[in-house]
Amino acid sequence: MFENYVRVAIRNLFNNRLYSIINIVGLAVGLAACILISLFVRDELSYDKHWANADNLYRLHTTFIVPGREPFVGVVSAGPAKAALKNYFDDEIVATTRFSEIWPVITYEGKAFSENVHWTDPETADMFDLNVLSGDLKQTLNDNSSLAISASFSRKHFGTTASVGEIVTVSAFEMKRDFRIGAVFEDLPHNTVLSFQALAMIDEADWLSEKWLFSHWFSTNNHLFFQLKEGASIDGINNRIDAFADHGIDIPAEAIAGADTPTSDFIKLSTISIKDIQLDAVGGGEMKPTGSRTTVSIFSAIAALTLFIACINFMNLATSRSTQRAREVALRKVMGARRSQLISQFMGESIIIALIGLLVGVVLVELVLPAYSNFLGKELVFSYTDTITLGILAGLVLVVGLVGGVYPALVLSGFRPARVLKANKSAESSGSAMLRNILVVFQFTISIALITATATVYAQMLYATSMDPGFKKDNLLSIMGANRAGAAEKQEALREQLLAISGVTHVALSSERPFGGNENNRTQVRQFVQNACAQIARKINGAVLLCAHPSGSGIQRKTSVAYERRI
Repeated sequence: MFENYVRVAIRNLFNNRLYSIINIVGLAVGLAACILISLFVRDELSYDKHWANADNLYRLHTTFIVPGREPFVGVVSAGPAKAALKNYFDDEIVATTRFSEIWPVITYEGKAFSENVHWTDPETADMFDLNVLSGDLKQTLNDNSSLAISASFSRKHFGTTASVGEIVTVSAFEMKRDFRIGAVFEDLPHNTVLSFQALAMIDEADWLSEKWLFSHWFSTNNHLFFQLKEGASIDGINNRIDAFADHGIDIPAEAIAGADTPTSDFIKLSTISIKDIQLDAVGGGEMKPTGSRTTVSIFSAIAALTLFIACINFMNLATSRSTQRAREVALRKVMGARRSQLISQFMGESIIIALIGLLVGVVLVELVLPAYSNFLGKELVFSYTDTITLGILAGLVLVVGLVGGVYPALVLSGFRPARVLKANKSAESSGSAMLRNILVVFQFTISIALITATATVYAQMLYATSMDPGFKKDNLLSIMGANRAGAAEKQEALREQLLAISGVTHVALSSERPFGGNENNRTQVRQFVQNACAQIARKINGAVLLCAHPSGSGIQRKTSVAYERRI
């Protein structure tokens, strides 16, 4: 019987080629769109779940609550928080580590270049199971004269991944030292919030002239991760995090409103699981751009609506052919076919069409996936050996086949032989026709809504990229790092050399630049500065006074927190 159903389904497809092509192409496009969106959603949900300790890894965030301005929310922490957090929560935390990004000048065989290097603690080797290709990562991160580098870093500067033992000179602020390449690790996967090319051990004695990097509670330059002990709960830490801020943060009493003011009213700490950072973290200072759970939810809804539209289209096309199938149904019933058998036949036909549509949709996915991945900036892979992927594909076929075919199967199998054969047409009820009209209207409503939303987003993007920024940005080139150690005293010489280049008309030196991407990673505030501003403001009737504590120089990401008082 099943073989007969398949034979009939294939014969109907070939006998009605135009109907089959329209139906299959519609399903294929809908399924392809659903698969592509599902790949994106699945990738966003996979971030940092590959670490062996992922379930116990958390990050500490810092929010400065400053009177007179919006809270300054950051995903980074102060350097002293590492030891203080571990000591205060010694029963719950097994290890803590920091990542602090610095762009030193690296010299190798007479060539100098600036690269992204993260100074970190030795605990990183135990907390994060990096895939080490050569060398010893633990030993490297326990030596303040060794570097662990990624495979791409090694290939870029040494021409090979076998670079262990090479010597480079690293200059950062007042520190200048020869470093030995002690380990080479595999490049980080794209689905992680971590982003570093090289790691060096934090030795705070090396940064005595830049104490704000690791020694000041008001300077947040570190991504601080901690690992819970087995059986420990993050809720226990969250419930006591304010008490830790009040008793564990060592800051001068004059730095806050008064000696009786709890530190937690000024510095608010919070924690987040490493698996939730990609979609749920809020604040400035990420190692690289993150996603949004709202975006994932919206795209999931779009995928569901797209699939629903494909099902409605399939359903309407099937029921619209009821006139052609009516006599077939009537004759089958006259020959003794039961309604359940007819329902099974029509459901089988819809699943076969859905399967063919899926195959065509997979072909479309393979054709579009490279451009789609490039647009998203992700390395999306459509794997045919992944059981989850295969399960999703099988589920799509069943969903489309059942949802799209159940109503046509019930309608077609319900035709009465006597009425159909006597009238020589289908006996479709007015209710069935009305439902089909409603579905058509609903289908067009969803389509128009999605098109309108897409057009609105595109218009906003076009406006953002073409709006007048207030200056002519054509033919402008920005050179970073001219104020770094060793380069600051040669700024005028650089300026003269640039002016000597044919085609260069103007050269200007500036501490900032438009669209510089100031991420507000470093915060230095003092309550007595605020109080002084308030006293001066009270003497100037109706004045607005803006006082800012200077943030120092040399760090890539810096800020000053300003206080505004209006009388």
